[in-house]
Amino acid sequence: MKYDDALRFIRKTGFMGSVLGLERVKCLLRYLGDPQEKLHFVHITGTNGKGSVSAYLGSILTSSGLKTGRFNSPYIQRFSEQIRIDNDEISKDGLCGAVEIVKSAYDRMLLDGHESTTEFETLFAAALVYFLSEQCDIVILEVGMGGKGDATNVIPSPEAAVITNISMDHAAFLGSDLPSIAAVKSGIIKPGCDVVCAGQPDEVMGVIRLACERSHAPLHVVKDEDIRLLSCSLDGQDFTIPFIAADTAPGSALSLHTSLAGTYQPKNAALAVLAALVLKKRGFKNITVQSIANGVSMARWPGRFEVLRKAPAFVIDGAHNPDGIRALSESLKQYFPGKKLIMIIGVLADKDYRAMLTQILPFAGKFHTVTVPNPRSLPGEELAAVLNSMGADAVFHDSIADAVKAALGEAGKEDVILAFGSLYYIGYVRSYVLRDI
Repeated sequence: MKYDDALRFIRKTGFMGSVLGLERVKCLLRYLGDPQEKLHFVHITGTNGKGSVSAYLGSILTSSGLKTGRFNSPYIQRFSEQIRIDNDEISKDGLCGAVEIVKSAYDRMLLDGHESTTEFETLFAAALVYFLSEQCDIVILEVGMGGKGDATNVIPSPEAAVITNISMDHAAFLGSDLPSIAAVKSGIIKPGCDVVCAGQPDEVMGVIRLACERSHAPLHVVKDEDIRLLSCSLDGQDFTIPFIAADTAPGSALSLHTSLAGTYQPKNAALAVLAALVLKKRGFKNITVQSIANGVSMARWPGRFEVLRKAPAFVIDGAHNPDGIRALSESLKQYFPGKKLIMIIGVLADKDYRAMLTQILPFAGKFHTVTVPNPRSLPGEELAAVLNSMGADAVFHDSIADAVKAALGEAGKEDVILAFGSLYYIGYVRSYVLRDI
């Protein structure tokens, strides 16, 4: 199988779109010999921050000498970003080999009269086949959507279930209020696992605590007040978190550095550190204070308050829901106080984009709108019209490249350009800027 053939096979099964439920993927995995039963997992859910926590934890585990698989979606620039082992994306040969195995099982499954899997389910199955073939010590899985009915939840009890912040998103699939969404996301909590959770509103935390009690799963919580910021710049952040482990003094604080900007990143790193400590207690003895510090320092995760260039500063951020915009707004206050930014934006029509725009308007000098290359996109012309009706200065561009060129053309050295919104177009912006168009 050639690489393009592998991609076509994965994508041809995507005609069903986003369809929650485990029966299709369970069936395919049975035909594959249930590879998920032969691996160890950390499962990550939440509304925002899943990918960053995955990046930090993956870096920590790799620094600890553990062969670490990672499954994330969507990708920013390359399809292969979604499947990694340690610091390496899956190779073309690796993907082709895994997809050949999946296709053979898939064809037999259809011949026996079973339903086709979706694109995400097929890709997930290929990832499991690859991780098992490469004998990963542990695999970090980011849910696609929600938790309980997400394809990744076909795994047995993970070593740890990690829950980032929970807020409103995907209401049509997950529920129209926070407790309902929390109940769906708590579906990754299974008997015998540890649960590592970001501090949540009381109505959310109550749901999570109940799920932990039902599964007899120990709960570990990272609170905002646990994190003390020491320094913060576009080049990185230094902070401390409470750190309790067998080889440190009880109650001592661990000083950490991250090269990732964004006021939300220390909390994401803290979740990863706590998850690593849980894994250490569960038998992954290679994890040490030094490997944790090294892993946090070396973690990279593109597209999240990522500074692509300076003078003018050009920042990209994948904030695509109201809570993500709230976090982005906090970072703008921290890094660019009082600045009016030149903004490039593209959003999906099924997002609460009016709430997003209301939050970001006070920071904007001008908007350049684009149509996201996704069938769910809100047309860029319509987005510009909405912004102008709200009193903004917005202009639509036929292409993402044109929007980037226009923003760079009107920016002075002291200005700031921010491209944000759907992750489905942020990768295009990243490519154009790094090519220095």
